[in-house]
Amino acid sequence: MYKINLNVMTRSINKTRRLLPCALLFCSCLLAAQEKKLVLNTVENWLDTRVDEAINTHHTPGFNIGIIVDGRLALQKNYGVMNVETGVKTNTQTRYQVASITKTFVAALAAKLATSNKVDLDVPINQYIPGVKFHPSIILSKMTLRKLLTHHSGLPSNPINRVNIEVLQLAALFDPTIAAPYSVEQLKQAIATTPSKYTTGERYYYSNYGMHLAAYILAKVSGYDTFNEALTAHILSPLKLHNTFVRVSNTKDSDMATPYVSQNDSSLILTADNQMQYIELPAWTFGEVTGALGLTSNIPDLSTYVMHLMEEAKDSAPINKNARELLFRPNAEFIKDNAHLFEIGLGWRIRTFGRFGTIYTHGGHNDGHHAYILFSREKHLAVIMLTNGPHNINKTIATETLLKLMQNIK
Repeated sequence: MYKINLNVMTRSINKTRRLLPCALLFCSCLLAAQEKKLVLNTVENWLDTRVDEAINTHHTPGFNIGIIVDGRLALQKNYGVMNVETGVKTNTQTRYQVASITKTFVAALAAKLATSNKVDLDVPINQYIPGVKFHPSIILSKMTLRKLLTHHSGLPSNPINRVNIEVLQLAALFDPTIAAPYSVEQLKQAIATTPSKYTTGERYYYSNYGMHLAAYILAKVSGYDTFNEALTAHILSPLKLHNTFVRVSNTKDSDMATPYVSQNDSSLILTADNQMQYIELPAWTFGEVTGALGLTSNIPDLSTYVMHLMEEAKDSAPINKNARELLFRPNAEFIKDNAHLFEIGLGWRIRTFGRFGTIYTHGGHNDGHHAYILFSREKHLAVIMLTNGPHNINKTIATETLLKLMQNIK
């Protein structure tokens, strides 16, 4: 006869009861991971076809794409070539000038400094740059960092003394907007001589000049001479974004995709044998003033940056929880032709993505390079797309990609 030890049996049953939910959770997570892998495979196959079509239709030589799922770079794809003459293919480290995505870094620095009580976003900006003369049209009592960061400053798109680099072989085609290096002294001259376009706070108006000014002020508050130095100390170095930097020479390094003629497809020239002729452009070179645009980066670095913005933040994080709440809090809305298009946080645009909730977006476009980022903090999904060439088709494809992910990942 066997004796049953009821105490042992009871303990065994209780242990099984405790472990069962964990086992079920593990199985559930495993199934979810497999499902997401299948979705990514489907999206990857779709991208292969979609991007090939875009390369041929829109004459875009190279595409670099990053897809973030659940806090990791789940898929990175590299298509096409960095240079149409050499045929060197894009790779995981290919760099692009990300242009206006630089503005989100200005906003991140502002949020960090504001939440650590180094700066107040709602006091007149002349308090931070005493001795700098402002144009008489600027109402200083209304001009704050928040107004600059949300494009409600009323300032024009660019300062009055901005100078563009002339590309001689394009003179008959279009006027390229490749900015010449710009110094702090030139910015100070612009502050004194550039009139407002609208009354501060009156409406949304996209202003590179306003973001340059914000970046300059944040650098001064941080104790640095330039925004590049302040950004490196507070954001780039802590996040180990070693491939994100301000380009100070128009010499293209070996990892940089060659910028080709931009603006529109008609800028490209058909040769006698009906082949497309790409015209190589100089890289944008930035001096001391880089806030509105100026950063060069790649998919791995931008993925690290976006993942940092989406993950749960510790107080010690380079961009902590309070700073993120400030970054993504709606400040104003942009309405055009009686239609609500988006709200604006600090730098980031806040959009409703149908039934899938809120997404955050920003693009960057200069002559020859295009960048676009969009992400959902709620669903932990992001798409980053970088291209060189004449067309900003990357924005459309990035949006289509996020939609496909949201439609299929539960």
